[in-house]
Amino acid sequence: MAVSFLDLTPKAAVATVTVEGEAGAETYEITGLTLSQLADIVKRFPSFLRVVEGDAPLLTASDALTAIIAAGLGQCGNVDYERKAASMPGGLALSVAGEIMGLTFARGASPLPNGADVVAAAAPSRTSPPPSSSS
Repeated sequence: MAVSFLDLTPKAAVATVTVEGEAGAETYEITGLTLSQLADIVKRFPSFLRVVEGDAPLLTASDALTAIIAAGLGQCGNVDYERKAASMPGGLALSVAGEIMGLTFARGASPLPNGADVVAAAAPSRTSPPPSSSS
């Protein structure tokens, strides 16, 4: 017998991240964002829409990183969580937000690559030679 769509509870994509703090390492569970959470963040940070559409790397919406982290920790819109995320080192914030986005669009459901690739795409290439100037 088929389950009614209204009874469906999709399994959330979950991962853990470990953050080194003053008191030692702490592990936190993060999840991908729901459609309503994505919409809320896009409303607050319009630059984030280009990231969701796959047209820009995560770093181009750096103003949205704290909201992404709070939502991924299950605290969407919680100002205290967003303030705490804002105090994280930039690289760590980008990495955690990238992992959350990777969980959000798991298995190619979006043009976004996995979280690690989102972070890598946002970082400048260190292996490419500088562009040559042509005359």
